[in-house]
Amino acid sequence: MRPTDAPTVPELIDVWEATLLEPVTLCADLTDAQWHAPSLCPGWEVADVVAHMADIDATLAGLPRPDHEPDWDRLPHVANEVGRFTEIAVDAARGSDPADLLARLREVAAVRRAQLDALPVDAEVLSPFGRPTTLERLVRMRTFDLWAHVQDVRAGIGADGGWGSDGAVVSFQQISRSLMVVWSSLDAPAGAVVHLVVTGPGIEADVWASTDGAGRGAVSGPVPDPAVELELSWPDYALLSCGRITADETRAPVVMRGDADLGGRLVAELAITP
Repeated sequence: MRPTDAPTVPELIDVWEATLLEPVTLCADLTDAQWHAPSLCPGWEVADVVAHMADIDATLAGLPRPDHEPDWDRLPHVANEVGRFTEIAVDAARGSDPADLLARLREVAAVRRAQLDALPVDAEVLSPFGRPTTLERLVRMRTFDLWAHVQDVRAGIGADGGWGSDGAVVSFQQISRSLMVVWSSLDAPAGAVVHLVVTGPGIEADVWASTDGAGRGAVSGPVPDPAVELELSWPDYALLSCGRITADETRAPVVMRGDADLGGRLVAELAITP
């Protein structure tokens, strides 16, 4: 799949399922130390990330969540209500046999896949937090979340990769579409255009966005003299957008042209995840 492709809903469901099940292969032969290695998610080990991946789609599938109340005093990384919601199943699964965690992923994937296949492609569904959305948007959002967590696992176990997978492409499409929202939040002058040059590996692309100066953004076509131009790798763009790293932690320096103040603030505000 290429960044410019427009996959159908059935194709997106295939990508979602493959991304959800990726830890089944990736984590099949991990050592105990790798299962308990820190991931890129604060407070979560690799095993915690795998438990979380299963939990959200299990919740959407209507499967029962654990009746569990964590000891919140031991979990300082939980900072808000979204964090408390996601932590319940993660904490309940701590100490589980790794084989059971992977079996749960397979179970959830099978149940949820059957449900998604039964829906019309234009169905209205509920998001993980109960808001109505389209089936396409839900599957895209779930794929992005799952792919980001697969990258968390990869970082924890020292298995860098996956930057060019179909899940990565869907995630890039989600991230790049949010650029106009981030750009419009920075009080750039009306008509100001930003250009991101994404240099790979895995995905190479140009992303353009503009703002009307009143908090509304739009996708832009190329212009000869953008207000800001940033050149950065795809891993850095992804990890910044997922809130996994800061501007000081990129793999390679971000090349910035144009308005340095706006560009610096944009890099600092790229994160779009809770």
